[in-house]
Amino acid sequence: MRDMPEPICTPNNQQPRPDPNGSLARSQTASHRMLRRGVSRATRLSVASIGVVVLTAIAATSAFAMSTGPAAAFEAKLKPITVASAFVIPPTKRCLSRHELTIQLRTLPHIEWARATITVDGRHFRIVKRPQIMRPIELAGLPDGHVAVSITAKTTTGRTVTALLSYETCVVAPKHITTPVGLGLPETPLPPITPQPSPTPQPSPTPQPVTSAAEGHYTGSDPQDINYGDVDFFVSPGGNLQDVTVELTRLGCTPNREFYNHLEMAEVPVAADGSFSQTTEQEGEIETGYKEFNKGHVTYTFSGHVHGAGKSGEPRIAGVFREDITYDNGMTYTCSTDNQSWTAARDEDQGPASLPAAEGSYSGSDPQDITGGSVDFFVSPAGNLQDVTVKTTRLGCTPSTEFDNHLEMAEVPVAADGSFSQTTEQEGEIETGYKELNKGNVTYTFSGHVHGAGKSGEPRIAGVFREDITYDNGTKYTCSTDNQSWTASRT
Repeated sequence: MRDMPEPICTPNNQQPRPDPNGSLARSQTASHRMLRRGVSRATRLSVASIGVVVLTAIAATSAFAMSTGPAAAFEAKLKPITVASAFVIPPTKRCLSRHELTIQLRTLPHIEWARATITVDGRHFRIVKRPQIMRPIELAGLPDGHVAVSITAKTTTGRTVTALLSYETCVVAPKHITTPVGLGLPETPLPPITPQPSPTPQPSPTPQPVTSAAEGHYTGSDPQDINYGDVDFFVSPGGNLQDVTVELTRLGCTPNREFYNHLEMAEVPVAADGSFSQTTEQEGEIETGYKEFNKGHVTYTFSGHVHGAGKSGEPRIAGVFREDITYDNGMTYTCSTDNQSWTAARDEDQGPASLPAAEGSYSGSDPQDITGGSVDFFVSPAGNLQDVTVKTTRLGCTPSTEFDNHLEMAEVPVAADGSFSQTTEQEGEIETGYKELNKGNVTYTFSGHVHGAGKSGEPRIAGVFREDITYDNGTKYTCSTDNQSWTASRT
């Protein structure tokens, strides 16, 4: 808008005295225009400044809302997992001695690893699943020369991270023996060798047959997973095998596929000649793939013989295990480990079982959640188990779904021979998903045996737990942990 001239006023609205030359009026008018332009410009600058402040505040508010709203949480949740944050990996510039490589997954907040798949030079090498996945992963028997290793880790929510590694195996230079030449030393003839009479052979002592196993805890390597798997059991005071566990079994199927499972037996009687063979069967929800569960029939076989002591004097027991599974998901599958041979030796420095069980608090790791779960209970003065708790139970269902629950029992009576087995049932509202509750029937089973003290003198109790749940939300679900083996020590 064009500036309009305004009248010039004096105090009390008096008219100014006439200026014969008009210079005063011109100077006042010029000054007034400059003042108005300054005010107008200042006003425009003030308005512009206010606009900038308002826009800045709006932008800051929007940015704050974006950074703290659900969208940001969603973006942060889906932020890619980096290789450096996921794996502990040896430097690739270092050669591999003994053709071995050790990799470990890191524990990350809000992330639970489900499995890791490893290939070497483009070929499948091995698959690691829970609960072994958080242990160091040792790759042994790598080929000579250049080795390309790929490891893909997958979380329980389906996110993946892959590390592509390239190594060289170390080359050991042969040792050469240098013979001094030209020293000018005279050669000294060697003295003749006088023949010595051969020692008179002594008859070997007749080995005594071993028919009863020494009481205590025995461990051996799993032939299907020599790095992490174990064959584990106790021998009772009566000489029978108790709480038998094979940590990892690998089954191949017809039609063509494979998956992993485990083996548990409560007790295996040993005959008078030291032999044993036991077959057990069960129905269960079997994890035949990642988050894929099918109802199937399982047959376990565990057999062998008690043997003499090894070179270090440790008692030994050896034999064969086998697991067979059949299931039908619209196609009938027949799966088996075939016969797998094993050898186990008695741990050193352990005491005999004392009955009743030593009074006190006992704790052990949860086989389904080794990083944060636990099996806890108290032994009363009378020797019974009380306030039994399994912090986390993981159930697989048919049709395929899975969820976590827990197990509690008020009291489990212990028999005179140290064995115990208790089953309880209840109806309840079960959290089968996030904020998803369904009315269902729950069956808990908790069984095992009292054993001798470990090498540090702590009393030990071991066994198996199982939880089964059925519920109907319009679809009938049958869910189970299957048998899960545990060992607890007095704290």
